[in-house]
Amino acid sequence: MKKIVLMKKKYFLLVGSLLLLFCLFPVMVKASGDTNLPQTNEIVYKSNQGLNEEQIAERFSLIDEKYDEKAPFSKEDAEFIVHYANREDQNSNPMLRGIHFYKGTSSKSFTKSKTSMGVKVTFSGKISSHLNSLNPGDQWYSGKTTARINKGSSKVSKIRSVVSQNTYGLIGNGGTYIGLVHKSTLTSTTSRKGATVNYLDQKRKYSALFVTYTYTTTYVEVTTSSGKFNLYGI
Repeated sequence: MKKIVLMKKKYFLLVGSLLLLFCLFPVMVKASGDTNLPQTNEIVYKSNQGLNEEQIAERFSLIDEKYDEKAPFSKEDAEFIVHYANREDQNSNPMLRGIHFYKGTSSKSFTKSKTSMGVKVTFSGKISSHLNSLNPGDQWYSGKTTARINKGSSKVSKIRSVVSQNTYGLIGNGGTYIGLVHKSTLTSTTSRKGATVNYLDQKRKYSALFVTYTYTTTYVEVTTSSGKFNLYGI
């Protein structure tokens, strides 16, 4: 009986995959005027060229505040997302990546330190993101981080760790445009005078259709008697 149920699940998954392929096939054949997806791997817009890590993080934040979920990006913003978001194949044509039935998990580890306002913080850990283009409910991200004050703890009143997830997918008729399909955050806060450490260990599942790209980042925000400062892990 279990084998029959399993075979039925695989059958419906295969049929769903074929239907998805037919829906997304127009991505390959539509003219550039009918899509906001880049037609080449080259970065055309000057605003997207030569960005450092901090500028990339700021740009992602601005784009996510600029658009509602499932609203198509401008071509300039779409180019930025395609070239700077995490994706399964950085070398393939952006138009072709849209029809891949991608499933996989991406993980990154980090250790960063920063001194500001007389306070030194070390931020370390690992963040992960899982996408499954075939199963809208099989998306998740997680973070396990440690933020530790190495110097100047008497000036610290709050340590806040954040893991942010932005997922982008194909939207519109025939899936010919890219837009934001999910965004959320994981947070952990230690609030007390003289705080020395903050831990975050969380995971969140979510649902999203036609996922293609994701941008997962993490940072710690330290509040001191002189003000606030951030340190990005990734």
